[in-house]
Amino acid sequence: MKKSILTVLTLILFLSITVYIQQSNKPVTATKQTETASQQSLETYEYIVTSINKEGITGDSTKDDTGIFLTHQMADKYNLQTGDKIKVWFPKDDYETITKISKVNQ
Repeated sequence: MKKSILTVLTLILFLSITVYIQQSNKPVTATKQTETASQQSLETYEYIVTSINKEGITGDSTKDDTGIFLTHQMADKYNLQTGDKIKVWFPKDDYETITKISKVNQ
């Protein structure tokens, strides 16, 4: 019984060493993919901040009937106030992810 356990453990050790050696002989290749805002296909829209309340910030589009809702953290970060005109960047076809906000009337 002890002999068979020892044989199995030796076999596992041998296989582990063999796999380790084979893996260490493979060249390591790493690919880094970075995507900056300039490489993405972004769309911009302009809004006028219409209200700031406890739920957040709302704004109306300057071109159509669409609106936007922002959190208070964004209002604080960009020092937004009612009446401010802002430009908002979105990834193409992803209007829930805001990439950048800037005030137009600074």
